[in-house]
Amino acid sequence: MENSHCQKKKIMLLSLPMKTIRAFIAITLPQSIQHQLAEIRDTLQKEMEETTVRWVNPANIHLTLKFLGEIPEKDVTNIILKLSGEIRLHPEFQLNIQGIGAFPSVQQPRVIWAGLQEADALMRLQRSIESKMKELGYDTEERPFSAHVTIGRVKQHVTHQQIVNCGIVVARQDIGGLDGFIVESVELYRSELTRGAPIYTRLHTYRLKPRF
Repeated sequence: MENSHCQKKKIMLLSLPMKTIRAFIAITLPQSIQHQLAEIRDTLQKEMEETTVRWVNPANIHLTLKFLGEIPEKDVTNIILKLSGEIRLHPEFQLNIQGIGAFPSVQQPRVIWAGLQEADALMRLQRSIESKMKELGYDTEERPFSAHVTIGRVKQHVTHQQIVNCGIVVARQDIGGLDGFIVESVELYRSELTRGAPIYTRLHTYRLKPRF
């Protein structure tokens, strides 16, 4: 009887749904850069119809290095341990905001972004993270890494003319002269989707190797 009871209990435990979280690895932008991007967003917003684009909260603007999607909550510890030793081998480096554009194109904009200079140090860091996550069983991103931060997404069900006008506004913007910044750390985030803006919770901070 005892063995039967244990087996039933084990079956019940196995049938329980696995807890998952939505997660990603990113570089957090300093507030000074977030504020400058907010000014760019405001400029774009004034030239577009109000209902065309869903703008990103400046506090949520970040540079995604690896989107993990829905992952088992129990994997978080393994991810922290796997990346900690690797990321601290990479020295701090500078990034600069460079240009503005849209995916898949300014002719058919769906995502509005500000570009970041693709410094060699950034590319090495991203490839290193991609490689370590592959060792943990996470798929490698098929598309080449593009250094950008999303500042807005064109809403669904907008008219063709609204999309065209959005692309025209983006194409004529000049955002030269923004501050650069030193990347000192990488963060592992949890993302909770809501009816409004997503809620990002920092799960871990990985420090890069100090330059001095």
